[in-house]
Amino acid sequence: MTLKSFDFSYFDGLIDSGLEHAVFDLENTIVRSDVTQLYFYIKKNRASSRNRYLCWKYFMLATCGPIYLGLDFLKREWFQRAFFRRFEEFSPGELDQFASQHHREVLQDRFIPYVHDLIFHLKSRGVDVRLLSTSTEPIVGRFAEYFSVPHHCLGMEKTPGGCRVDLSGLRDFKLNYIRRFDPAVTMATADSRHDLPVLEYVSYPVVVGTRRQRWMRRLEGKLIIDGTLVDL
Repeated sequence: MTLKSFDFSYFDGLIDSGLEHAVFDLENTIVRSDVTQLYFYIKKNRASSRNRYLCWKYFMLATCGPIYLGLDFLKREWFQRAFFRRFEEFSPGELDQFASQHHREVLQDRFIPYVHDLIFHLKSRGVDVRLLSTSTEPIVGRFAEYFSVPHHCLGMEKTPGGCRVDLSGLRDFKLNYIRRFDPAVTMATADSRHDLPVLEYVSYPVVVGTRRQRWMRRLEGKLIIDGTLVDL
C-alpha cells in the first residue's frame, strides 16, 4: 500500500505542539480483524476437506460462540483467558508458519487505509509510533515488522505438547504499558470501549469506528469514520 492524499493536518498540529508518542491498538484499529481469525484460519487449513471444516466451525459457533460472546461482553480479559487456551494444540513452528501465511494472504488486504497511512505519516514527522495489543506475538510481530515500529503484546511459551499464550500479565495489560509515557505528549488510537482506560489516560485519544457510541462521551478527542476525522 502507498500513502494517499489524506488530510493529516490535525496530527501535524499536535506534532507542532509537542506530540512525541503515538500508541496504536491493532485489531479493528489498523486492520479489520480480531483475535479469533488466526485460530479459525489454521483449523481451516488443517482440515482434510471443506465440508469437514464447515461442520466443525458451525459446531464451534453454535456451542462455544454464545459463551465467548457473553464473556467478552462482561469483560474482555475473561474472553481472552478462555479463548487463548485453544492455541495450546498448535506447535510453535506451526503457529508461526500459519501466522505468516495468514498475514500475507488475508490481513494485508484488510488494512484501514487512513490509519495505515497515518502511521507512516507520523513516523515521517519523527513521532515515536508503537503497537500495543492483547493479541499474540505471531500476529502483532508481523505488523511491527511491516511498519518498522516497536510493539508490546502477549508472548508465547513453548510447552511439551505445543505452546501456550503467556497470560501472566493480562490484567490491565495495556494500561500498565501506556503508563510508561507522559500523557501530555502521547496519543492513543483504539476502537473499543475495552480500551477506555488507555484512551482516558492520554491527552490525545483517537477512536476508530463506524459511528459515535455512548462510551465515547467520556473522551475529548477525535473519531475516525471512513477516513474522515470528526470530534468525539
